[in-house]
Amino acid sequence: MSPPLPLLLVILLAGVLASAAASTPAPPPCSRSCAALNCDSVGIRYGKYCGVGWSGCDGEEPCDDLDACCRDHDHCVDKKGCVAMHSFQFPSHLCFSCSFITLYQALVSH
Repeated sequence: MSPPLPLLLVILLAGVLASAAASTPAPPPCSRSCAALNCDSVGIRYGKYCGVGWSGCDGEEPCDDLDACCRDHDHCVDKKGCVAMHSFQFPSHLCFSCSFITLYQALVSH
């Protein structure tokens, strides 16, 4: 005896939903603690806000003035809608409260 059609549809639907949930990427974690990692490379993570893909959690205070600069830059990028752009395409006049060269020099000297 074959299973009833509604049962097969429920099983199929459950499989589709489980597959969709598994393929949805989780949002990147936010930082609640100060860090100083990879300060001599492009994978830099400093404070709570400095570094590509590195950001503090909402309401988190920056660790220092340099971290505050990165936070302000992140907020500006979000506001201007430039998040998906590569750094070499980013119009530098839009959101530069601190330059990347100054940021890099400050981080390397830390």
